[in-house]
Amino acid sequence: MRTLLLVFTIAALPCAEAEAQRLFENERVIAWTLASGERAEPLVGDRRLPGVIVTLADGAVRIVDDVNTVTTRDAAPTSGVILIAIQDDPRDRLEIPLGMKPAFPREGVRRVVENDSVVVWGVTWTKGLKTPPHFHDKDVVAVYLDAGTVRSIALSGETTATPRSAGDTVFIPRGRAHIEECIDGPRRDIIIELK
Repeated sequence: MRTLLLVFTIAALPCAEAEAQRLFENERVIAWTLASGERAEPLVGDRRLPGVIVTLADGAVRIVDDVNTVTTRDAAPTSGVILIAIQDDPRDRLEIPLGMKPAFPREGVRRVVENDSVVVWGVTWTKGLKTPPHFHDKDVVAVYLDAGTVRSIALSGETTATPRSAGDTVFIPRGRAHIEECIDGPRRDIIIELK
């Protein structure tokens, strides 16, 4: 009986460890996608970094004090979990140009949660609806909950459109002035503005 129990315990250990795939890292954030289970080692060593957890299935968002303590038991692991660590690299305030509105808040957007490091917005896009011209005064991490394409129209008239898949997560630097239009949808995003 002991031998059988010992063999079972050894066989179960690898299944308990989570896989964390690093998506990107820069001076502001580190982003991972997490698989189910617990990690064997901390994600950021002995550093203590605050973070944001986004569950892809329902867009649930939670702020955590230390990303090293997060396991996917904190969220539904089968849906996919994005974890963003906020690095300690604050930026000076970027002034919004005269006559421009800030990117948020606006129609189709709701404030999900806010603390000293981030403001998290839930964005619902409607096909064919354009935003008013606006200015992004903060760096953002965008987590795409649904597949789709939003066209960005710069104030100069130049357009770009990048199709996104559900679960795509990207860092977008501040300083953009544009209009946005959902060209296929509807679609939902979580936008994490970094203060």
